[in-house]
Amino acid sequence: VESCHARMDNITLMEVAYIKRSLIIASREIEALNKSFHELSSQSSSDQRYLVA
Repeated sequence: VESCHARMDNITLMEVAYIKRSLIIASREIEALNKSFHELSSQSSSDQRYLVA
């Protein structure tokens, strides 16, 4: 796992080039987790409606 300790308001182009791939991968993983969360949340809401009804 790579990490970057630069402050975002003081980041250099070299630092961006170094972490670009890691940021893209992390963004895709977060997007997939967010999608899964929303799918599970909507399933949970559907299940709750059936239980309450």
